[in-house]
Amino acid sequence: MKKLRRLLFALFVFSLIVGGVVPAHAEAETAENAGYSIFVQKYKIEDIAKIADTMPLDGTKADQVKDADGKTLDPLPGISYEITRVTPIQGASGFEPVQGDGAFMTTVTTDEKGLAHAGNLVQGMYQIVEKEHTKLKDVMEPVIVELPFPQQTGEPLNEVYIYPKSSVLGDVPKLPVTKGPDGKPIPVEVDEKGEIKKLPQTSGNIGTAQVLMWILAMIIAMGGVGMISIHRKKDVF
Repeated sequence: MKKLRRLLFALFVFSLIVGGVVPAHAEAETAENAGYSIFVQKYKIEDIAKIADTMPLDGTKADQVKDADGKTLDPLPGISYEITRVTPIQGASGFEPVQGDGAFMTTVTTDEKGLAHAGNLVQGMYQIVEKEHTKLKDVMEPVIVELPFPQQTGEPLNEVYIYPKSSVLGDVPKLPVTKGPDGKPIPVEVDEKGEIKKLPQTSGNIGTAQVLMWILAMIIAMGGVGMISIHRKKDVF
């Protein structure tokens, strides 16, 4: 009877040990398979000088980003980023895409919160390239990110946040709509700064005014010739 109790007790203890180890092992395996992540948070930046020192550079997440005036930046959706796994070029500076089984490339696009995400990444180095867009005045320089992301103090980051500082195009001013004598719109010429090069003709009166000016100039000139002729006749007599 005592042997049976001891056997049952041993089986109970064994089941507790196995039950505790297996979930822990499964949890560790799940965490390992989760891999690393890159988040790209894009904001609408109109003046780079006002956000120069407001965005994190250490890969950490920022709940809010404000400019130098204390204004919270608005997110910018619809901007795409190409993320490629790279490796240092042997015997030269720079990086090149990884070839073979370790190769990886994906394109992510910011959502309504201005956030783009690439997950389940393996350890290594990745290049982030901002794609051209009609909303952007320029694009950021390609960024190289190492996963996990080293920190000056503390553990490396498994999730890295990137904040592109590329600026957006300003609001395009509405040009005045002008019409010619026939009622059709006249195109307005604009220079690189968005300023009107030449004011368009707005009516048919300008041509008429020019003709009148020429007639007036001719009358004045003829009057001057006549006055000179009169003075010469006086001198003769």
